[in-house]
Amino acid sequence: MKKLQWKYVKQLSDENLISKYESENKVELEEEFKDIIKKYNGGRPRPNVFDTEVRKECVFKSLVSFNNDSSASIFEVTKWVNDSTNRKLVPFASEPSGNYICFTENNNIVSWMHETGNVEFICNSFNEFLEMMYD
Repeated sequence: MKKLQWKYVKQLSDENLISKYESENKVELEEEFKDIIKKYNGGRPRPNVFDTEVRKECVFKSLVSFNNDSSASIFEVTKWVNDSTNRKLVPFASEPSGNYICFTENNNIVSWMHETGNVEFICNSFNEFLEMMYD
């Protein structure tokens, strides 16, 4: 797996928040993703640039925090994204533009466009997504 450097990590206040999220949203998150959250909750990776099917040089700003006291916790962001679309998405990271990088129901990775509600395919798994990162 590609070695990423993480900055501005927010200590996960309670590891049980991950299973609470899965239960409330009826999803099973990839183990690799859960491991990253336990270590780098809310963090910003380097390298952090990726491409979608449509756009080049998109930026992975930061992981969405699982902490309830976060200004935009994954619990709040999930509700907002899913109320804005007819798809069931798990937004796990933000882009500086306000878009979110999400898991789909079958764990593909997409970028959800906040202005249109459209999604752009990125790749098939979380590990594949991390491997795509470049400077």
